Amino acid sequence: MNMLYSLHPKPHCYFIFLNKTILNFGTYFYTVPYDLLMKSNHLFLLLTIFVALLFSSCKQGNPYGFEEITGKITYNGQPTSLMLAFDPLDSNNSQSGGSALTKKDGTFLMTGQSGLKHGKYRVRFILRKSYWKKTMKPVEETETDVDRTQRVLVNVLPEEFTTEKSKVEFNVTSEKKNIFNYDIISDYKPSENDIKSKKVQHY
Repeated sequence: MNMLYSLHPKPHCYFIFLNKTILNFGTYFYTVPYDLLMKSNHLFLLLTIFVALLFSSCKQGNPYGFEEITGKITYNGQPTSLMLAFDPLDSNNSQSGGSALTKKDGTFLMTGQSGLKHGKYRVRFILRKSYWKKTMKPVEETETDVDRTQRVLVNVLPEEFTTEKSKVEFNVTSEKKNIFNYDIISDYKPSENDIKSKKVQHY
């Protein structure tokens, strides 16, 4: 009955199940003859694998090595919605990159397997804004009710923030909270060629 009952363990990492299982196996090993017990070596192997998997599933901490990243990005002191990308710089490390989208208040969160592994990363930013293709002027928030068929999305950041030329770096560690706050200071404005070369975005 104990074994049947233990097949329906309750939470808390199956500790109740494990205790009852070990107790039943212990009773079995004590009462079965030695020669029969030795013929059941595969049982020991199965039990060992079972216990290893059990404790592996209950393992606390960060088994995959992904660290949570939080922070806030501002553009000339103002919160903005953009995308930031983390490119690994440690060639001798197996960490992969990642990316995140900021909210309107500039905050972002990378957690679980969306987080980053330990190491140094280059940070790039992608910030696009709408421009009128004919006038080549930025679309104001108050112009939401006008014709949208002549808008183009243009990157408003220079290459020093958007490409591998970026000098912005961030080191991810497990020794403290990984908080990345950054204010993008730039007076860059897209050129007329940048605006003309973009395809019209049909909303």
